[in-house]
Amino acid sequence: MKKSKIILILFLLFSIAPNLFSQQNSNSDSTTINGLYKGSWSMQFKINSSFTLGSFNGSNLALKYHFTKRSAIRFGITLKTRYMDNDYDAVYDGKPDMTDEDIANSRDDLYVTFKPLYLFYPMTEKPVLLFLGIGPYFQYGRYKNQYKRNRNNADTLVYISDENLTNYRYGLGVSFVGGVEIFVTKYLSLHAEYGSNFYYSYNEEKKEKNGEDIISGKFNTKTKKTSDGYNFSANSVMFGVSLYF
Repeated sequence: MKKSKIILILFLLFSIAPNLFSQQNSNSDSTTINGLYKGSWSMQFKINSSFTLGSFNGSNLALKYHFTKRSAIRFGITLKTRYMDNDYDAVYDGKPDMTDEDIANSRDDLYVTFKPLYLFYPMTEKPVLLFLGIGPYFQYGRYKNQYKRNRNNADTLVYISDENLTNYRYGLGVSFVGGVEIFVTKYLSLHAEYGSNFYYSYNEEKKEKNGEDIISGKFNTKTKKTSDGYNFSANSVMFGVSLYF
């Protein structure tokens, strides 16, 4: 079933590509056997393990533009967000000093990476082409978590706390990529590539907790932790499809 999906996707792409681009781009060379020419663009998609098309190279959108036949720039932004808001009650039977608790937990995450890559094709006049790439690596992450707890005993509030955790992550470095691109038609290619990132990261964590306990009274604590270091991450081999125009 999975194989039939990828076969169907590729068949549809092969069928519509010539019709979509039947009008020749004025900047293209009619003698070229692939989509590598000055002024050409391409959209790139990843072939997932489930044989469906998705974001390529970790990006929600990946576009490539050719300055010349041999040189191009590929840029894409990865944006991941998540928001969670939960409220629930915890009941403790048989414990007179802890009747029940009202708990509220909210979480807000944001993660962004930006990796513009300069790509170079040593050879351009063949349907199977090698390419190499290098470019800057930028990373930003933010994690916020708020945890509120109210503890009651026989309708009497005996404990209240409000915890706030914020974590920031910054990264700056360089990305490398190398791969092979195979042109099925002038406007459609398949590619496989391997990439890695080397970058410096800085992390800052802030935590604050305040509230009141019926026994010990009011409390307030604040902590701050920082860490930094150099990181190397390697991606697994990725397979993709490019649509040229």
